Amino acid sequence: MIFLIIIGLVSLSIYLFLSVEALLGARQISQLQDIEPAPREECPSVSIIVPALNEAATIKPALAALLALDYPDLEIIAINDRSTDATGLILDKMAKTDARLKVYHIMELPSGWLGKNHALWYGAARAKGDLLLFTDADVIMAEKSLRRAVGFMLARQLDHLAIFFDAIVPGGLLNMLIIDFACGFMALMKPWKARQSDSPYHTGVGAFNLIRAETYRRCGTHQAIAMNPVDDVELGRLLKANDGHQDCLFGRNSISVKWYSSVAEMVRGLEKNIMPFCDYSIVKIIAASAVIIIFRIWPMMVLLWGHNPILLALNGLLLILQAGSAITAAANSSIPVRHVIWLPLAPFISLYILWNSAIKTLCRGGIIWRETFYSLDELKKNNKRP
Repeated sequence: MIFLIIIGLVSLSIYLFLSVEALLGARQISQLQDIEPAPREECPSVSIIVPALNEAATIKPALAALLALDYPDLEIIAINDRSTDATGLILDKMAKTDARLKVYHIMELPSGWLGKNHALWYGAARAKGDLLLFTDADVIMAEKSLRRAVGFMLARQLDHLAIFFDAIVPGGLLNMLIIDFACGFMALMKPWKARQSDSPYHTGVGAFNLIRAETYRRCGTHQAIAMNPVDDVELGRLLKANDGHQDCLFGRNSISVKWYSSVAEMVRGLEKNIMPFCDYSIVKIIAASAVIIIFRIWPMMVLLWGHNPILLALNGLLLILQAGSAITAAANSSIPVRHVIWLPLAPFISLYILWNSAIKTLCRGGIIWRETFYSLDELKKNNKRP
């Protein structure tokens, strides 16, 4: 019993420290909607690169939002990356109505590349802008979002600016999983520290990575991370490793993505990400699982079946802290706080997501991303960090 009490006390102390650190850190990250837009006459040229593989359902509204941006010197480069649906036709039709939209079609994927990374590199190689904005084919941006982002970037003299988006998903459980993911990301990645040159922390967001073209090319472009499925965060790491000055913002009411449509789709969508994020290490998967069990699942078990008052108090406080963190995260996002009621289920689904990715990756001997299979041997061989 003494051992369990010590575990409870240590868990509570660690979680209290991490949650307070994350809360204070999040307060250091500004909202994009509060940033003053850059004066039109001071705006450098921007090239937006949008890779698209079978995005017929989302590409038209996403590009329409980009074409409606209040930005004076803009080109949009859309890459039809081997689509088998109507994506290419939609892109070609839209390009005829606006000269700022340039469309390229990729028919084959060269060896040594992940599809999306190659499409991003291909588009960037043809971009003329002083700044490059890497985004996705399902991202909706508010009219002044780019000028606000550029204004922040110029004022802070940044090489890289990442902006976190509003995830638009249906259902309470899925929204709770998004909250849970956000809390874990903040505690683990500490993105507010990315601006510190002496800090190892870095950041990157696939929906909005704005980078100086000169810095991007100096750092080796996407060729340096050609086989890394976590391309957005790895691009941030690459820039930070090469002395790039970076920062991040919250994009509430400015940058949004209709993300997963169900929990099952989220599980499938993360199959490709978890093992690469854990460096293809089953040891790290086990360690992550242990953290979830000790901090999230065990306290609930104690509350349900425990009898020792000290043990009940320690684990009860831990659960209250977790609920408080989730409520705070929801209150500072576009997600209704009422969805926190699903919090008890979140750690069990997180465990399933971890092991679903690990087992399927190991059994397949690789990952499937954007309808292409990549073997573990190929991923590991070509994914040496520079």
